[in-house]
Amino acid sequence: MNKKAVTYMEALLETGAINRQPLTDEEYKTFVSLGESFKNKSKEIFQDNFVKEWTNTGYDGFYKNRKEENLFRIKVSENVRLHNQMEKLIKEFECDDSFKDHQVKILFSQTIPNHLDCIFSLKPKMKDQTLTDLAEMAALQEATNVIKPKSYNDTFLYHKGNYEKDLMDFLMRADIIDKTNPSFQDIEYMVKRQQYQFLANILNSDLVVLLSRKPKSMPRSFKVFAAKDIRGGSKDVKVYIDVTDLISINGTTYTMKSDRLNEFVSYLTSAMVYGIYQKDPAKLLRNTRLIESGTKCFALLFTHIIDYLRMGGVDNIREKTLYLSSIYYQKCLLGGTYSDSIIQDRARKISGITDREIDIIEYQLDTDSFKDINSFVEAIAKVLRIDSLKVDNFIEKWVYLYKSGTQFATEYYPAFSSLLTNAYHGAYINNQKTIEKITNNGKELVAYTRAILQIGSEMV
Repeated sequence: MNKKAVTYMEALLETGAINRQPLTDEEYKTFVSLGESFKNKSKEIFQDNFVKEWTNTGYDGFYKNRKEENLFRIKVSENVRLHNQMEKLIKEFECDDSFKDHQVKILFSQTIPNHLDCIFSLKPKMKDQTLTDLAEMAALQEATNVIKPKSYNDTFLYHKGNYEKDLMDFLMRADIIDKTNPSFQDIEYMVKRQQYQFLANILNSDLVVLLSRKPKSMPRSFKVFAAKDIRGGSKDVKVYIDVTDLISINGTTYTMKSDRLNEFVSYLTSAMVYGIYQKDPAKLLRNTRLIESGTKCFALLFTHIIDYLRMGGVDNIREKTLYLSSIYYQKCLLGGTYSDSIIQDRARKISGITDREIDIIEYQLDTDSFKDINSFVEAIAKVLRIDSLKVDNFIEKWVYLYKSGTQFATEYYPAFSSLLTNAYHGAYINNQKTIEKITNNGKELVAYTRAILQIGSEMV
């Protein structure tokens, strides 16, 4: 790999950290020139603010010390004053005549704000770093940008059923529980008495709407879901909980039996995750504890299905499945908020496979291998040489082992989070005993759920 990249822009292009647009040679020169000019001006803004943090940490320590890594990321993403300065600088560049070419403008917009390049030139040691290292830093920069949460509509499985019609019908016809009703205070009191008292604040939040519809309640997959407030006529996203089977309605009086409390608490925890995921997904998708424990849980649960099917025509099937499913979880469910090297390193640790095995696996994959559950099962079948493995029989076994309603956990983060937290709360919404046993006898499941609950309690 060429170690003499003269600009950060070229490094980004050459490593694939950003997508190369079809530029002519002349357009490309313009692009690089703009990058150099932007770097010099942005350095003036950033060097006084960030050099101290970088120097105190050191390049090597930056990767070894996750606390410093997170601290630096927070400083970049949350410093409003610097952000406004960069916005002003960006607008100045957008007025440049060079932007008359649309392709140059698109490509340049993918690389700014150039938060970290100003730091590279300040430490001589960095000038000789490889393009891989530069791309690693570029990935960290990208992780500070706003994450767009996915929805059910972005999944493969959602389009295999008539879910949209059922959801719309339920939203428009269900009765809205009046949380100001005096009788509802008894239900609120029950929630406050249980271990996670802060969930009562989730319950009373305007973000959460309780719905009830008899005789047709929602299927298990959609006991909790997020959707636009079409009934209220706004574009705001609300989190809906189907309480048809939990809260009894007698005229204007609401009651809930005490033996349904754990189930209600499970749904409130799911609602909390849906709410955070919609409003501030970075709190979940960039939390190291959640990423580590969540990736392990998903990889173990996914690999158990392959083990159960007793398929495969290659060596080390379990280890390779652990590796691939770890990659898939981070790229598809978490949205790939970190660079490929960080994602692969985590998958390598979970699976224990060698670099040689990784090279062979990566050679067989394509750009869409981790797009959704369908493309991923196809990729798994190819790597493991399982011609009979299809998405239908995989999902059939997943639902059989972990219970109906859990299928969306294979490609949608809030649904997977609900699978784990439901098992933790012990309301038998899913096959919690099986899930606990597979996730290192519940060790990883507990680590994940406790981290989720801590995040929620701190945000309330």
